[in-house]
Amino acid sequence: MPKRFILVILFLGVLLVGALQLFIWLNRSTSADELRVRARQLPDLELTDLQGNRVSLETGTPLVLIYFNSECDHCQREIEALKKDIQLFRRCSLVLMSSQPLPEIISFVAASGFKPADSVAVVHVSYESIATSFGQLTLPQIFVYSREGKLVGLFSGETNPAQIAEVIPE
Repeated sequence: MPKRFILVILFLGVLLVGALQLFIWLNRSTSADELRVRARQLPDLELTDLQGNRVSLETGTPLVLIYFNSECDHCQREIEALKKDIQLFRRCSLVLMSSQPLPEIISFVAASGFKPADSVAVVHVSYESIATSFGQLTLPQIFVYSREGKLVGLFSGETNPAQIAEVIPE
């Protein structure tokens, strides 16, 4: 085998390993500490309601913001638990956001059983907006913000609604 062929194969192997490491690094979940820093202030996310109209998150009242995917088993169980204990969230705004395509979110809302009286907003958020503001998130990801837009609670994965409600400021 000529030396040149071996060098080319070696170079391509090193290049492949480097590309794989970069891919893994870019797709890693954001660490809890990094997420707390990135989420410390309520970001200006690119949100749309179910009719496709741009909406923004309002401060002035505590906010529980839940990033979910309707196909995620953990998210489904979390949302079912929230429905059972919805009264725990009457003193705040409860917003469910997903980066799934809008028709999938609309189907989820129709099947979820949430009623307008439940005061739960469901919105679409662009994946780019999530990635820019928070990084790679686990599902479900739950953020609790004060009325001033400061992060007061952060939960990753299924969380008992009572635990979430405990950190909602008065």
